[in-house]
Amino acid sequence: MVRFRILGSVGVVAGQSELVIPGERVRTLLAALLLRADQVVPAEQLLYDVWGEDLPANPRSAMQAAVSRLRQATGAEVQHAYGGYRIALDGHELDLTQFRDRVASASAADAEERLDLLTAALRLHQGDVLRGASTGTLARRFGPGLRDEWLDVREQRAEALLLLGQVDGAAAELVALTNDSPLRERAWLFLLQALQAAGRTAEALAAYEKVRQLLADELGADPSPELRDLHQQLLDSERAAAWTARTRLPLPVTGFIGREDETTKTLDLLSDDDGLPVVVLSGLPGVGKSALATRIAHAAKPRFPDGQWFVRLRSRSVDAVLVELLGYCGISSDAVPDDPRGRADTYRELLSGRRVLLVLDDATSAAEVEAVLPNHAGCAVIVTSRSSLGELAVTAGASSVAVEVLTADEAAGFLRKTVRSTDDGALWELAGLCAGLPLALRIAAAAARTLPAAQLTSYVDRLRTDRLGRLSRSVGDQGVRESFDLSYGALPAQLRRLFGVLALHPGDDFGPGVAAALLGAGTPVAAVGLDQLAAANLLIRVGVDRYRFHDLVREYAQGLEVTGREQAAHRMLDWYLVSGLNARRVLYAGGAERYVGAIDPVVEPARPTSELDGYDWFDTEWDNLVAAIYWAGTHGHSNRCWQLAGTTWPYISHRRRWQDHRALYLFAIERARAERRPDGEALMLGWLGSAQIYARDRAAASATFAEMRRLSRAIADRSAEAIAVRGSALVLHWQNDAAAALALYRETLELHDQLIGRAESLNNIADCLYRLGDLEAARSAAVQAIRTYESVNSRHGIAIANGTLAEICLVQGDLEAAERLISSSLAIVRELGAVVLEAEGTAVLALIHESAQRQDLARKTARQAADLLQDAGANVFVARIAHLLP
Repeated sequence: MVRFRILGSVGVVAGQSELVIPGERVRTLLAALLLRADQVVPAEQLLYDVWGEDLPANPRSAMQAAVSRLRQATGAEVQHAYGGYRIALDGHELDLTQFRDRVASASAADAEERLDLLTAALRLHQGDVLRGASTGTLARRFGPGLRDEWLDVREQRAEALLLLGQVDGAAAELVALTNDSPLRERAWLFLLQALQAAGRTAEALAAYEKVRQLLADELGADPSPELRDLHQQLLDSERAAAWTARTRLPLPVTGFIGREDETTKTLDLLSDDDGLPVVVLSGLPGVGKSALATRIAHAAKPRFPDGQWFVRLRSRSVDAVLVELLGYCGISSDAVPDDPRGRADTYRELLSGRRVLLVLDDATSAAEVEAVLPNHAGCAVIVTSRSSLGELAVTAGASSVAVEVLTADEAAGFLRKTVRSTDDGALWELAGLCAGLPLALRIAAAAARTLPAAQLTSYVDRLRTDRLGRLSRSVGDQGVRESFDLSYGALPAQLRRLFGVLALHPGDDFGPGVAAALLGAGTPVAAVGLDQLAAANLLIRVGVDRYRFHDLVREYAQGLEVTGREQAAHRMLDWYLVSGLNARRVLYAGGAERYVGAIDPVVEPARPTSELDGYDWFDTEWDNLVAAIYWAGTHGHSNRCWQLAGTTWPYISHRRRWQDHRALYLFAIERARAERRPDGEALMLGWLGSAQIYARDRAAASATFAEMRRLSRAIADRSAEAIAVRGSALVLHWQNDAAAALALYRETLELHDQLIGRAESLNNIADCLYRLGDLEAARSAAVQAIRTYESVNSRHGIAIANGTLAEICLVQGDLEAAERLISSSLAIVRELGAVVLEAEGTAVLALIHESAQRQDLARKTARQAADLLQDAGANVFVARIAHLLP
């Protein structure tokens, strides 16, 4: 590896040897290229950088000769491209890049790590640069910027010393810095803060006078508002020597974006002077709670002139925290009371009559917060915690502000601001991979901004393959996985197990029922556990008893070792299967239970008791059920795959979700064949054929039902054969071949051993007879269908058959019966949320109004039907009412 150097003298080191660079011109050329490493520098620019105004007689030859000498002397990879030259550093080191990398990493580190990184950076860059370059061009062009970077890092290092309480060291560094660059107001501000913290008020006042005079003489300007405010605090402290107002806050995080609502809400809550405002900022690990608390505390400074203190609680005893707080109150270590009660009493007495803002960071329990709360109005407290600390609402009247992940726009905006890349597509993908988590975004930004622009896409590709790995241990112990480890490690064993098995769930959200199945415990136990995981911000509550993982937290949970994983997966699939069958049973009296084997006795399935409950269950769990079907089929549970698919048909049929789920049944058929279960294959063929009919792929449906009938006969399954024959009849029915369909429907009556199947066939027979003009026979069949549906308590079926009978009555001129029947049908389907049936029934009602000479009402009802039909995608009925539409 070759090490290039431009900070200090320009040079090249290979191994342990300093390479000899032949002449100042070649050294200057090297510096000019290294300052734009991995970029093409135009030849004209390089000529000016190396020779200045004194160009050689033959510039091109001179440049080629200098490049050749540079390559020979150093082995540097200097490439000629696009009318210029580029030095490639792939695999080599440049001290400027190392310096900037350490500074970038420091921005996301805690105070101790930040100090170490900045100290290491300053060992590389000590102010003077480009020594040995032969012209002043490079120094004039790049020197000021490099010097400013050096001064910035010295300033940041002094700030880190301040945050760590090393005020004397910070003061010494800042005195030297303000001597080197006397017009840097921020350095003066830190110097005054350091002197104030060290109790050297007189020196701080003298320093303020010095900078005030300098600014007036050199710039004709006054000190900044922050300097003037601090000067006023110093004057006040001289007048009240018993109390020193101390600002002990980290600097606001650079690149902060969003959080306006949370900031405004918290500031409003802190402004309550009637008592002690306590605001808990809670959210999942890495969401930016501490950064937000720091930002709010800085914004609230004017309201709390007696001090603003930031104290970390995690892993510290209450005694240690009280000693730190007493120090902020001005109590020296040798004057701190020995007993804990005395420390707490002294601390609270000293805050009496004061206006202090206390930030208690990373609290793990309500008890540790309560132990250090002030007990006087005028003060206020911000608490950050990975847990919601709900007990504080009871014991301290605390308010809660949830800190959510950033929106996609906010995350992309942060990356644009910090990475400064023009590749907007790569930035958006990078934002998506970080899933709105600020810690992940900062780590990714710190890595991305050190890369050449062309490599951003490659970095995104690498991150995509190992998100947690690349977002972990990036900056000390501040990686995403390490942050999650802290929260996970604080959980009791039962909750850790629940957290781990929940990661097996293939769907997006979940409730206590399936959580209990995964855990192998009772539903009440799982419900409490989910609530506790949400309180710990390891789950996100998305509704009453509904939860989900944050994207990165799910990935973390999936990587945990969990005992009994296979058994948990079996129980989860059993829960969806039995719950789905129970919901199916209240929607459709013909069950699929005969296809199901043994169920884990621990499982407590959902038990809907009415059709409305059944629809609610499917509406809630539908996406999860579909995900479970595909998961089962790809994870060695093929039998459960097609059995789960067998629970879906009534819901798909009633909700008209045909088009999207043909692929689902094809997948389930493959799994049934793989398990050599012809009964399961036949069942799935029936649902596939029905989906094909309603998706208007009738040729495919006809072939599917023919195959189903062949297979059903082979295994002597009369019930499945009845479904196959009825399916073939439905194809003919939709092709308006009512006579052929009628014959097949009558055949199904001989095959069906389930009343619900007979009811469906009777209703279809009634419709065929109606189309063939045999109205009395049609009416009789429809009445039989209604009675059969009533015998199995199928309200959905009753509504359909009532609609069929209403149309027959309409044609017969029995308008009173027709209107009564269709009104009854509409009442049922509206309650069940069956939009397509409501649309079709409303269209029939419009025709009834028209026959009754109620033209205005007919047109109004037709308009309602047309709107519903359009929303539902059921355009078959539109033509029947088109003449009533404007």
